[in-house]
Amino acid sequence: MITLLPNRSASMRQTKVLIIAVSVFVLIIGLGWGLMGAPLVLPFAGLDVFLFAYFMHKVCNATYEKQVITINDERVLIQSGKQSIEHTAKFERPSAYIVVAEPNIPSEPIVLSLSDSKSRFELGQFLSHRDKAEARLALKNAGLREINEKWWVS
Repeated sequence: MITLLPNRSASMRQTKVLIIAVSVFVLIIGLGWGLMGAPLVLPFAGLDVFLFAYFMHKVCNATYEKQVITINDERVLIQSGKQSIEHTAKFERPSAYIVVAEPNIPSEPIVLSLSDSKSRFELGQFLSHRDKAEARLALKNAGLREINEKWWVS
């Protein structure tokens, strides 16, 4: 069993504390300007707080994505989701292989997919360069064959 998880620098609770702290700070500044005779600052402070909270929550929530790859003699099962299993993909073990798409630009990460003759499923799109390299090695060590997406190019 291989579990792919993105790097997470803050938990949801820590993110909420940060959102509250920044929001209170911005709203105090906005209220101060409003009391000094600039009431047009208040709607922009509110918009700033709303957008900051929305995007921080959205980014933090995305770090809870995970993929669990279960490999046995008959099949390869991929389960992915955030709070629960949202997507499932099944591949027959003998015909399953890893497809590696090398980037044209060296600073971009590789793209890992699991494929067979019928379907293809991208693995670890949320992983960093180093984590994708580790996932690639773990999949190879689990006995899955690997091919380059452009296998015809030498």
